[in-house]
Amino acid sequence: EANFAQSPSFEGEIEQVPPQISAVKVAGRRSYARARSGEEVTHQARRVHIYRFEVCSYSDGKLSFQIDCSRGTYIRSVARDLGDKLGCGGALAELRRTASQPFHLRDACSLEQLSTAHVRSCEELFPGCGRLEIGGADLARLRNGDVVPVRSRLDAALAPELDTRWVFYYDRSKPQAPVGLLSRLEDGDWVIGMNMPQ
Repeated sequence: EANFAQSPSFEGEIEQVPPQISAVKVAGRRSYARARSGEEVTHQARRVHIYRFEVCSYSDGKLSFQIDCSRGTYIRSVARDLGDKLGCGGALAELRRTASQPFHLRDACSLEQLSTAHVRSCEELFPGCGRLEIGGADLARLRNGDVVPVRSRLDAALAPELDTRWVFYYDRSKPQAPVGLLSRLEDGDWVIGMNMPQ
């Protein structure tokens, strides 16, 4: 385990093949649906980043580790690849997510403990996101799942070098409450990433 923990080949940017039982789409259909119907699914490797990999313990053939990784990393694939590197095979027995920025397990509470003291602002929930007010026409398009193209007045207010996610507000609501999260697509169009109930 010590040799593996010190291996520079595992941390950093790596190529990872998603597991067959995953939500990755293959020709328009989820991989897990294809696999469960008996199809053999072949995935292309995708690039992910492992910021930290730390072995915590090893006993009776079970290895415990902590990992900091980029979005889109499959920990089941990490366990599989780890077993391949060790030459013994590997599968994930248990997974516990301790943080997903800006959320951390230490801040969690039970439903019985939940109170207004746990309410957090959009600025806390989505650090780094800009604030944007939009009109009713753009709001309706986004809520219907449509994209807002780069030619719209919405994009004109935003510099391309700024963050690709924005919390947006309806410009006529009083008081103003967030209505969703916008994401910029690779081609520059805007699409809703999250609707917030009103």
